[in-house]
Amino acid sequence: LGGGGGGGIGGTGIGSGGVGTGTGMDCSWQAKVVSEMAALRRAQAALERDKKQSLFLGLSLVDTMKTCLRLGHAKEAAALKKQFGITEARWIWLKLTAAAETKDWTRLLDLAGELRRSSPVGLDKFLDAARKYDAPQNILAQLVGKMTDSTEKAEFYTEINMPKEAAEVAARLRDRDLFSRLQSAITTSSPAGLYLAQLGEKYMPGIGGSSTIK
Repeated sequence: LGGGGGGGIGGTGIGSGGVGTGTGMDCSWQAKVVSEMAALRRAQAALERDKKQSLFLGLSLVDTMKTCLRLGHAKEAAALKKQFGITEARWIWLKLTAAAETKDWTRLLDLAGELRRSSPVGLDKFLDAARKYDAPQNILAQLVGKMTDSTEKAEFYTEINMPKEAAEVAARLRDRDLFSRLQSAITTSSPAGLYLAQLGEKYMPGIGGSSTIK
């Protein structure tokens, strides 16, 4: 999600490096960027005036929006999205990143719950952000739990040290190879091992007692 609204200020680092002067640069494009820079500066000045916070002037568009979101100015961030044509994918990424950076795990879960099947950003991006900013185990588990059963979901459970849940996913998928690999990491005679043996027999008769670790 490194790009923004095409060739506009979403991807040019407005406020943190100025306008490039490459040879042969199209004059109309250059004029558009200059115009958008001026519009962003006006929007930043308005934010500082209205919010009485000297935080926005000089920031890029992305950082301006992230700062708004981190401070709870969601309406203003949404207005910037509309004004500068930020893509839906980048908008979702900005919101989830802001929530993770401020460790607002409730907000992050709410955002994940709002995703549609056609969303350009997957739950894996929410999980990546949560792990990067040290979300607690229960938050990671809830994010993985929102995913549709898949090999990737089972692997995510394994990565956050939840082998039992990973094996349950493999069983529901009836993926014998994956289930056997996950089951082999759990002691056969332990409560978890006995549970997985029963689970395997339920979904894949004949595989239940395949654990090798005693």
